[in-house]
Amino acid sequence: MVSLEDQVGPEARALLHELIATDDVAERELLRGHERFRIRRAMDALPEAQRMVFALSHFEGLPHAQIAGMLGIPEGTVKSRMHHAYRKLRDALTEEE
Repeated sequence: MVSLEDQVGPEARALLHELIATDDVAERELLRGHERFRIRRAMDALPEAQRMVFALSHFEGLPHAQIAGMLGIPEGTVKSRMHHAYRKLRDALTEEE
């Protein structure tokens, strides 16, 4: 049995491999974009106080103590809000799968 790749010349074979690779990249980008959309939607559903501490911690890289100082709240409140944000995000993202 002769494969399609064996029937075409080296230029066509290279083009075929490029098309397959490009399709894989496009599919990965599409999936990555969909994941970003799901995460953004789940974050937007968080109460503002939870969204704020989550964003400051994860996107700005700030420690809990610094977030507490910035927001004028106890560090324990920051930790509590983070805990609730994680739980809601986890629930929202696993619910959609």
